[in-house]
Amino acid sequence: MKHLLRTFLASLAIFIVFPLLNVKADRPLSEEEAFRFLQEAFDAQLAITENPRSMEEIEESLGRYFTKEYTKDFIEMNVKENMDGEGYLAYGTDFALYYIPFFTYDENTKLGYDTERDKWYVYEWFEESSEGPVSYDGHYEAVGLTFKDNEWAIDDYQISFDPEGLSDNPTVEKSENDQSEVTKSDDGIWGIVLGFIKYASVTPFASLGWISVE
Repeated sequence: MKHLLRTFLASLAIFIVFPLLNVKADRPLSEEEAFRFLQEAFDAQLAITENPRSMEEIEESLGRYFTKEYTKDFIEMNVKENMDGEGYLAYGTDFALYYIPFFTYDENTKLGYDTERDKWYVYEWFEESSEGPVSYDGHYEAVGLTFKDNEWAIDDYQISFDPEGLSDNPTVEKSENDQSEVTKSDDGIWGIVLGFIKYASVTPFASLGWISVE
């Protein structure tokens, strides 16, 4: 009786506390998969510059590849009402933000995992340029991908990126991080839960004479 009661209370406590824990995704992502996804996302962005569309169509098209927040930022920055008054277009500029960068998708384009941000980044070094209407120093540009609601989505754009500390394999590192996080951050929660199980599974029923406290 006591054993079954403790098992039940332990299961109940875990069910209650589990949503409070910091669960992180460590889904693997290959370069081929990431590059193909970014190229398709870029094509979706370019398509908005070709023919006027309704705002609903634009949001639906971008929503296949970008999070709602990223889609909103892209539209606010780049999409304007068509000059003819029918639909909306993305007008190109020499310095358009939130577009997928012109990655080469070769050995110069890299993929790495950021354990702090809990997402993958595709990034590439762009050499200094003083030609054309826009000049810039050499820098890394990056696009962040996250796995949410069982699908990949682009949710970050970095025009000045630092790739130091990225990992090729998130599984091992995140496993170590998760263990330390549970020990440091969630020890208090589990201590309370285990104490509750030990006390609640015995004391109330002992007071009623149903079981004996050892």
